[in-house]
Amino acid sequence: MRNIFILFINNVKMVFRKKSNIIVYFLLPIISFVITMNVYSNKASQNKAIFIGINNKDEKILSKDMVHYLISTKKFKFIQVKDKDIKDVVAKGDVDCVIVFPKDFTQSIYNGSFKGIDMFSIKGEAATALVKKYSNYYIKNLLDINKASKGDLNKFNRIYKGYKDGEIKIIERKMEDTALNKGVTYSGVGFLIMFMMFATGNVSRLIIKERRNRTYYRICAAPVNSKTYVGGNVLANFFIVCIQVITIVVLVTKVLGIATYVPSIQLIFILLSFGAAAIGIGMVIMAFSNSSNQASSLSTVVTIPTCMLGGCFWDLSIMPNHIQKMSNFVPQKWAIEAIYKLQSGAQFSDIKMHIIILWAFAATLFLVSIYKMSIRDKVQNFV
Repeated sequence: MRNIFILFINNVKMVFRKKSNIIVYFLLPIISFVITMNVYSNKASQNKAIFIGINNKDEKILSKDMVHYLISTKKFKFIQVKDKDIKDVVAKGDVDCVIVFPKDFTQSIYNGSFKGIDMFSIKGEAATALVKKYSNYYIKNLLDINKASKGDLNKFNRIYKGYKDGEIKIIERKMEDTALNKGVTYSGVGFLIMFMMFATGNVSRLIIKERRNRTYYRICAAPVNSKTYVGGNVLANFFIVCIQVITIVVLVTKVLGIATYVPSIQLIFILLSFGAAAIGIGMVIMAFSNSSNQASSLSTVVTIPTCMLGGCFWDLSIMPNHIQKMSNFVPQKWAIEAIYKLQSGAQFSDIKMHIIILWAFAATLFLVSIYKMSIRDKVQNFV
């Protein structure tokens, strides 16, 4: 443990020896995050009208009435969309999202087997949060009527008719539209995750520098094994990630006053969990690289595609199903999904599996990098 701490101190000193590293590791991610938040916020505020595509495969009374209810809110503009055109109109930006009513929508409400309606959007929470709020409210009323009728269709229709005719009164209150800030946070966090991966990769490459200078092999000639050496680098890397994450979250929530709709402590913990996985990715890239240039190239090749696959830049729902399944194998997906669930009202206990998976990624990647470094003893071809 003493050796790990000594290596940790040494790595931290190496990082901050160059003043430019303060800009690279701290100021650049913070500035980029804030700019991203402002850009998305301005775009969202300028586009007040939400265009919704409707694809109604049910075409029965309950689905039609729900569409009429959404129209009556005067919050949205609607167009009819065919099955074959759904992904096309979403990708082109003709609509902000598409609502798809399944064929059995009305029947599933009647028999209590309702599972949900599908929404497709390329803009994520910025487009769907408000739609979901009104849709969930209406569907909840239908499900409550179903419970009250206890499977009696005639009784359901009588209660529902009273609900439609206004015998069951709805009290309307002005509520804050949280869709904007949620969408802004979602987009900003996606870009922050990308910068975190680049930053952790840069710190991991300190090992490459020491291998090139043969410092690594002199250290390992002492009573220091690969586990201890990797542990010192990981600890220094995680220390820098902690400063990054805490500084940005405090700046966004306390200084800029942007509501993330996720408790700050929980948001920090999720980002730190992802940071551990990102460090693991950087360590594996470093362990398998034969040169500094190769490590830099591999970092770019791994970071950008995995961020795209993990949903950092757009909503995963717009991608094909087989691509969505592939996203389960990148840590970005689990971090983004955890934040999304908390924004949607889930409890922290509901994302325990996401946290466990992120730390499992980290542990696995650390072990791979330690094993690779322990069997690597040649430096003749390292440049």
